[in-house]
Amino acid sequence: QQQQQQQQQQQHCIFELKSSHDGQTIKRLECHDHSSRPGKNRNNFSPSSSSKSDQPETEPLLSPTSSSNNTNSPNICWTLSGAGSDYWKVSSEILLRVFYRPSFTSTPAYTNISYCRDVARRASCRYVHQSIDYYSVTYTTEDILQMDDLDEIRIRGIGTCRAIRLRLKSKEMHVPIAANDDARTQVELEKQFNLKEHLTHDWDRLEERADTLTETIMKDDNQHKHDGPTLVFAMPKDTRAEQTAPPLLWKVFLPENRNVSLETVTILQGSLDAIQDSPTHIYINGYQSWSYAGSLTKGKPQPGSALPNVFSKAFNLGGSPPPRAGKCHTILDIGDKKKKTQQKVSDSPFPEKPYRSDFFACITSDGISGSSEEQPSSKSLLTIDETGGPALVAGWLSQHWQYGLLEISKDLMTIAMHVSFDNVILKKSMETDWAYVELVAPHGFDEEPMAHYLHTVAAHNVARPLQNGPMVTGWCSWYHYYEKITAGNLRENFFKLSSIRDKFPTNAAIVDDGYMTAWGDWHSLKPNKFPAGLKGVAEDIVANGMRPGLWMAPFAADKHSKLAKQHPDWLIRNDEGRLANSSFCGKFFCGLDVTNPHVREYVYSCIRRAVVDWGYTVLKIDFLYASCLKGNGKYDLSISRSQAMTLALQCIRSAAGPDVYLIGCGCPIGPGIGYVDANRISADTGPSFYPEFPLPYWDNGTLPSLRAMIRNSMSRAPLGHRWWHNDPDCLLLGTTTKLTYTQIASAASVVAMTSGMLLLSDDLTQVPKERMEIVSKIFPITGATAIVLDLHSTKFDGLPTVLRLWCTDRRDPVIFCNKDKVTMGFNHEATMLARQASFSPDSDDPIPSRRVRNCIHVPKGMGTWTVVSISNWKDESSFARIPLSALLPGWKEESDSANNAFEKINTDGFHVFFFWSGDYSWVPDPRSEEGENYELRKLLKSHETEIIHLKPVSHSLPDYIGSTIHFSCGYEVRRIDRSPDHLIVQLRNDFHRLGSIYLYIPRLKFEGTEVTIAGKQVDFQIIANTPSSSTSSNSSNQKKMVGRIIRVAIEIQGDRSPNDGEI
Repeated sequence: QQQQQQQQQQQHCIFELKSSHDGQTIKRLECHDHSSRPGKNRNNFSPSSSSKSDQPETEPLLSPTSSSNNTNSPNICWTLSGAGSDYWKVSSEILLRVFYRPSFTSTPAYTNISYCRDVARRASCRYVHQSIDYYSVTYTTEDILQMDDLDEIRIRGIGTCRAIRLRLKSKEMHVPIAANDDARTQVELEKQFNLKEHLTHDWDRLEERADTLTETIMKDDNQHKHDGPTLVFAMPKDTRAEQTAPPLLWKVFLPENRNVSLETVTILQGSLDAIQDSPTHIYINGYQSWSYAGSLTKGKPQPGSALPNVFSKAFNLGGSPPPRAGKCHTILDIGDKKKKTQQKVSDSPFPEKPYRSDFFACITSDGISGSSEEQPSSKSLLTIDETGGPALVAGWLSQHWQYGLLEISKDLMTIAMHVSFDNVILKKSMETDWAYVELVAPHGFDEEPMAHYLHTVAAHNVARPLQNGPMVTGWCSWYHYYEKITAGNLRENFFKLSSIRDKFPTNAAIVDDGYMTAWGDWHSLKPNKFPAGLKGVAEDIVANGMRPGLWMAPFAADKHSKLAKQHPDWLIRNDEGRLANSSFCGKFFCGLDVTNPHVREYVYSCIRRAVVDWGYTVLKIDFLYASCLKGNGKYDLSISRSQAMTLALQCIRSAAGPDVYLIGCGCPIGPGIGYVDANRISADTGPSFYPEFPLPYWDNGTLPSLRAMIRNSMSRAPLGHRWWHNDPDCLLLGTTTKLTYTQIASAASVVAMTSGMLLLSDDLTQVPKERMEIVSKIFPITGATAIVLDLHSTKFDGLPTVLRLWCTDRRDPVIFCNKDKVTMGFNHEATMLARQASFSPDSDDPIPSRRVRNCIHVPKGMGTWTVVSISNWKDESSFARIPLSALLPGWKEESDSANNAFEKINTDGFHVFFFWSGDYSWVPDPRSEEGENYELRKLLKSHETEIIHLKPVSHSLPDYIGSTIHFSCGYEVRRIDRSPDHLIVQLRNDFHRLGSIYLYIPRLKFEGTEVTIAGKQVDFQIIANTPSSSTSSNSSNQKKMVGRIIRVAIEIQGDRSPNDGEI
């Protein structure tokens, strides 16, 4: 009954538009339905006032209607309550607030002169900083002129929606007149630019409009001669997935105004009202691949770069907050008098520096009201998200128009959403991306609370993860050779990769930085390093059975490059006329201005040369943020930084074609969706766990380190197989690093559990055998992506500690044909599994409780069990205390036979197998009286990860418990046959493997028991006893033994002979 009530609450959502004068409700959208069938209309549209489309645009519309069960609060413009109104509610004090400045003050001609004047004042000792004045205009429900019901609009990724359109009155924007010496800046204002000019489109999956609204809005506004802003609020008719509340979506349309340069538009400024279960954690997403991402406990400082801004700011500069006190002037519009007064104000609603998150954020509760200090004293006991309270997911569906920034107060109760126009001149009307807010019910999410949002964003941006060839497993030249690559040392590694194909086959080799004379001069190769050119290198890769890959940074150029010297007008400059700051990656470099058609033509030709002339089919495109560095020294001042980034990605994909596998790096998260096949989601890995001296070891920003790689690989795991294939960066094995075996195994565990891209980057001729075996234990990657159980409740500054997969033989096998085997090679099964479990625009969202994306398919007869990794990221050894509830998934759907495996209490308890250590233990069922308060304890060394398997005991049948061959302890099995008297296991024999297997034998005496491998009898070791939950008849305290665990050493030859790998 509680689950049904929670599900009903979760699918109930009310949006109310209120009078900011007296708090009365003037409009309502209500969506409430208990059906979970995809595609069914589940929307009850309950407007509380009729359409006002025939109302003349003369006076603001304030026609309040009755509002039941609502407390009227003035100064509130709208509220959203859902997921049970007794829990959380979001409200906003404004409809929007526009921050702007006169357009002439945004041109380089003006800002360069202003900078020169400041320099002159400084030199004459009469320097007074001359800040540019900003202005703001605020709109509330008092400013509504007209309100219309839009019965049916379509939003890609959402479907059909009911909506409310608000036409706001036009407020006169104060614009001072330019001085005579600034009149020449007006020439720059006349530059016009078509986004599609000089660009060949042969790959146009984003050409289709993302909604059916824009043209209608603009056409209607022109007919009505409406020159004020227009807002549209929408709610979907259909809930796409089980147990999801309909989100609120809205966007803003701004009319043309060439006299205005837009800085920021605030679209939400209000509060999160937590009636029950106060928020305790916030998930923060960084701007681009390398930026920090992770959850923080309420009140903790936001991690950031330890380097000064001049070295790091551009790495993390996505959306920007509005101008603050001292720089902003406000126009107050008082009644009909339209009296304008100017005064300096502070528009910040935050008493201290707030949390800032780019693109999206998620506020959650661990289910315990109050601050973290009020939580249980057992701080080392794991808290998992599935038992948490309600959640708020807020962000945008895309970042094609502008970058979006969320600001949240340190107590998580005040929230603002800003759209960054970056001083775009309104030469034409503009719109914002769709904003998104969703309230998730407490204890109601079976995966991540962000799952529905992530799927919706994928659909809106036409993401097609894992559709462009097999999952990439390969080698990259960077982390051993850096820029010292030659055709010779590359060829040595290609040959080594070919020689170990029986142990670790690869399907791609990437030639990284170091082949060109300078960034930007991509056609100019280093002399005497590549006698046959890069085409010859690509042919070497193909000859060794792999796809050739090439690294490029097409929108970056060295300052000493020929490109920079010959085309200084192609380089982005800041407002002072100097080269825009790129941040320091070992050097400062230039960003190329993608708004310039000549730059796009040049980049297009470089990409085509690499693909067509040289033959590379995998491209790693790096430093993509360089195409949208902050600065007004660019070709077209009417294009925002986000539009520029989208234009750059469109240019790259158009040049590469649809079949080239694109790996993004240094890529802003939002614009990359739908363009790249894989994307780096972490900072560079490094040769040590923390950044190495002289870099500050305490950095939490973008500096290379294994810790940064691991953190983001886990915290951004939910993005994988939804938006793209996650690239966690390379796995370093060599002894040339300072990494220990334990740290390497931990990194390998994270890559395997999250199903990330698996790339090596050592001189493979020098890697020790025992370290290469780490890779063999996680290869092949299964295609299933683990749930991060403590992503939103971690206590380690954004470093989660627990990941969970599950294995079952009760799901339909992966279907593939011989053609798939040929085109995808050794990764065909994992790729097909990943495709079935990943996002697809051609299918409905998966039902969360089925946990499709977290499931590894195993052969019939193996049963169902969970795979959980637990990590200790502390600098000292520590006991991990794991409640058994974290090891068992809370499946709910009774109709799913796979889920029935754990529905009944297992009186025989569970086998517990530890993969990396090879240890065995037994635990009672946590739902039994004995196991109710039972917890699993494991001593972990510093930076150690253990992978735990929890499998039900079937006391009368022998069973396969696990192995040290593959981390899943099941994916290595091809066939199993068992009865009370025998057990036959056929392991996969495609690759050479050496390890041990662990078997449960349901007997205590072993006379007459034989174990054979490939038909030959072998020895075995008894390593543990398996008890039962019941006690022995001889003692009230002693457990009754039902069987023993044996260990058998095995070597698989990998020759695919009939008996190879048969036990």
